[in-house]
Amino acid sequence: MNKSGSKKKTQEEYRTKKKLFFNFLTFGILLTLGGIVFQINQSVYINRNYQFQQAVVDSNIMFLGGFICLVCSYFLLKQLIKNNPR
Repeated sequence: MNKSGSKKKTQEEYRTKKKLFFNFLTFGILLTLGGIVFQINQSVYINRNYQFQQAVVDSNIMFLGGFICLVCSYFLLKQLIKNNPR
């Protein structure tokens, strides 16, 4: 009974890591694309009323967040491939 319990636990950990991988991958892609769109929008459209007002979120911060999420998803994928419970 211990072997089936530990197998179930490893399968549950595998599913959890798989969900985390897809979450990090999704947020990484969204933040990177959002940073690209924000940078294009910022360079094309400059409103004179808000010219000297600082933005709370910069495109570089979005790029950094997307890069961090993509790196995390890469290492989670390496763990998933290494520890496949099949």
